[in-house]
Amino acid sequence: MFDFFKKNRKEKNNEHNEKTPTNITPHTKNMYEGLYFDGDVLKKVYSNNIQNGTFIVPEYIKSINSFALSNLENLKTVIMHKDIRYIAPLAFQNCNNLVEVKGLENAKTMKSISGFNSCSKLEKITLPDSIQIIGEGAFTHCKKLKNINIPSNCWSISEHAFADCENLETIKLPSSSTPRT
Repeated sequence: MFDFFKKNRKEKNNEHNEKTPTNITPHTKNMYEGLYFDGDVLKKVYSNNIQNGTFIVPEYIKSINSFALSNLENLKTVIMHKDIRYIAPLAFQNCNNLVEVKGLENAKTMKSISGFNSCSKLEKITLPDSIQIIGEGAFTHCKKLKNINIPSNCWSISEHAFADCENLETIKLPSSSTPRT
């Protein structure tokens, strides 16, 4: 009976891994083990995928699902790529040691951002020019965040986007922005 479940689990994992890119080298193989994704959507990352505090989002991933990287205590840096399109609300929730998100500024087609709720040590993130919407609670409780530049294409900053960012000193708005009454 146990062998039946073990075999089915292997078959299910093999079905899952069929979506893994074929150009994986021995050097990058461990990066893809334990990632759960559906097509180009990253569903979940476990701490064994964090190498020296860093997670590199694979290039075939276009969207990061809610809770995909949540509660990863050993995560300090995330490296994005230019083809990332969407970060769902709460995607990085409670990554209490996340300090920096690199490469996001190069995202060409990302229209909205959310997902960094309660990343209490997040200090540095640069938003891409393509951002139009900063979602509700996007950076809530990012207590170490000091500066943020809002791109000129951004037309909406949702409620509580920067709530409880107690060290936020500067929000640079584009010169074209106008307050709504």
